[in-house]
Amino acid sequence: NNNNNNNSQPRPNHNQNPFIHLHQQQAAHLSAIQQMFQNMANNNGNHRNNGNGQNQQQQQSQPQRPMPRMVIRRNVNINHQQNSQSNTVRSMLDNDNDDEDNKINTQEINIKPAEYDNDNDASLNLIKWKIKKTKIQNWIKKGKKYGCYFSDNYELNNGSIWRFFVYPNGINQAGYVDDCVLFISLDELPFGVNSMEVEFAMHFKTCNVNFKFRKCFNNFVTSAGWPRNFLKLQKILELPANKNYVKFTCDLIIHCVCFNGKKMTNKEYVLWKQNNPENVLSFKGNDKPNGKLFRWGLKRKQFMDATFKQYQQSKILSLNGFKWYIQLYPAGLTRSGFVQPYLHLIKMPFGISKVDVRFSFYFKEINIGYSHVDTFNGKMGKGWPDIRLKKDEFKWDQLKSITFDTRINILNVNLNSTIYFVGEFNKKHEDTMDESESKSQSQSQSQS
Repeated sequence: NNNNNNNSQPRPNHNQNPFIHLHQQQAAHLSAIQQMFQNMANNNGNHRNNGNGQNQQQQQSQPQRPMPRMVIRRNVNINHQQNSQSNTVRSMLDNDNDDEDNKINTQEINIKPAEYDNDNDASLNLIKWKIKKTKIQNWIKKGKKYGCYFSDNYELNNGSIWRFFVYPNGINQAGYVDDCVLFISLDELPFGVNSMEVEFAMHFKTCNVNFKFRKCFNNFVTSAGWPRNFLKLQKILELPANKNYVKFTCDLIIHCVCFNGKKMTNKEYVLWKQNNPENVLSFKGNDKPNGKLFRWGLKRKQFMDATFKQYQQSKILSLNGFKWYIQLYPAGLTRSGFVQPYLHLIKMPFGISKVDVRFSFYFKEINIGYSHVDTFNGKMGKGWPDIRLKKDEFKWDQLKSITFDTRINILNVNLNSTIYFVGEFNKKHEDTMDESESKSQSQSQSQS
């Protein structure tokens, strides 16, 4: 109802009105909210491509993740030049000659293997993170307070993907403000595995730090770290001058794996995969049907020269019928001066309405990353927190390259009910027809 005159609206029928028991002021408040959403819907077309100053000020004052009209439905002018005053940076798809500098790599991505011995003890895996001492000390001295830094990925003998992340400059929690806190994190479970019970022991031998803990990891419980007061950040700054590296290690003892609904030891699971190499549940890495790691080599000049709301766009990322792409705002979309990436789902197989996905972003050269589980329905891009990475935190011009990794792992698929139930009905119908045909054949044979 577009009529704004409240007096002209008909009185509600109390016999049919579900809000009859609400307070009169609450009912008026609900009516006002409904009118507000109606006005927003009527003005939707006007806001979609509104370029006036007032609309830009409203966008800047609301530090939220972008709505679909700001990201997915943004009109990109492919004819403008890089040095133009347009509101968008030239997309990678605009120029066919950019393939070599902007290629998306999915095949030749080497993930560090953990150290293990399947013959003696298949449950034990060891991973190591070696960092230059000057690098971690600069994270403390010059980096952001409470900043977080990621390691590369490590692959265990059962195909699970792990990594370290560390808060060298404290955590904004009581007792952790002056600590250097190390975490171990599960990035991806093997295909068909729902959870793993793991005993891990993290070590920093230089400062005699050792922590052991046992925990069940799954797609939603993915990390654990040592407690407060285990390692003060001052000890990192006071490391001897002749020590050039800091090395964190972690022993992971996998006690059991929940695979395809059954619990088994890690050795039994590894042996099953070795004996069934052609089974889809044995596939790992980028051969898995539900997950893939994409590596994007960014253009340094475009990245460094980008201004507020200018973006770079990846090529289409394909994952078994699902189509994705990445939009990266080097100078921010909702927060000026902050690097903001967004992952978009633009196509799903027929009959699927939404998917639950664990996705992760990782700037390889600067050890900045993020991992999260969210629902994608093709209407809104998902990104990391707005202030995760400030652009002037790092000297990008001193980097030889800028590599951006995106890992996509589909956890659950929401199938349209019609497709699901019709499919089941057809299957039952076919089984019934087969039974009836076999009965008729047996009857004819007995008669003969």
